Amino acid sequence: MEQAEQSLPAFKTELLNLGADIPGVEFVGARTKKWQRLNEKLNTRPVNTISDYLGGRYVVDDPAAVAQLRGQLGRRYSILEIDDFLNQPRQGYRAVHVQVDMGNGLSAEVQMVPRE
Repeated sequence: MEQAEQSLPAFKTELLNLGADIPGVEFVGARTKKWQRLNEKLNTRPVNTISDYLGGRYVVDDPAAVAQLRGQLGRRYSILEIDDFLNQPRQGYRAVHVQVDMGNGLSAEVQMVPRE
């Protein structure tokens, strides 16, 4: 968790820059997992299965913006996993989650949610 907190400022800056020139993409923030939520997850899952200690979020206007942003993420990071809940919503939740390798032993979850 400490490593995630130390990585947060640089991660936030990188995400801000990645989406800056893509039409229809708005960076809304980055965060580390809150302790309370982390403890809730640890009650139901092993620690090595929690992958969103560090996360970022964008609001996107359309599928073209999602595709461009995914491309930018893939050029900057190694993509570990993509969950597409836009085309197959999960209990009404719509987004694309991209798990990226930070290159420092951490991974981070980047969420792209549609503008409502």
